[in-house]
Amino acid sequence: DYTAAYDFAFGGTDISASLSWTQVDKLDLIEQGGEVDNELGEMRRPEDSAIATVSLTRGEYNVGWTTQYLGKQTLHYEDGVEIETAVANYGPNVFTDSSTLIHSLRASYVTDGLSVFGGVNNLTDENPYKTERAYPVSPIGRYFYVGATFAL
Repeated sequence: DYTAAYDFAFGGTDISASLSWTQVDKLDLIEQGGEVDNELGEMRRPEDSAIATVSLTRGEYNVGWTTQYLGKQTLHYEDGVEIETAVANYGPNVFTDSSTLIHSLRASYVTDGLSVFGGVNNLTDENPYKTERAYPVSPIGRYFYVGATFAL
């Protein structure tokens, strides 16, 4: 795991950036009976994944961006596709075409107990993998949200 974060101010704006990266070299599951099952690269087990965020705050206003990165992995999960036999059983299309990027934006205004916020998740409207209903994104696709809170 690698993590880097940096906060600084520029022209009256506070800027915060962070990156967390996970790289897995080996992922073996020891099954009952002692058999070793290589799981790396199977659905929900990419070799590389990351989350990056950038946030800008100026007074009561905040704007932020987040992106999630997922490396190449098999497309089948429910069928129990094993990485060792994936291509032999399903052909080369058993893997995601490439990595996946999922972007989200948010903004907020906070003052005197009032907080107003909104944003968009899955900005580029990525679809779940064709064999999944909710991975790596929601089946809803891109969605917008707004809200407010007030504390007395």
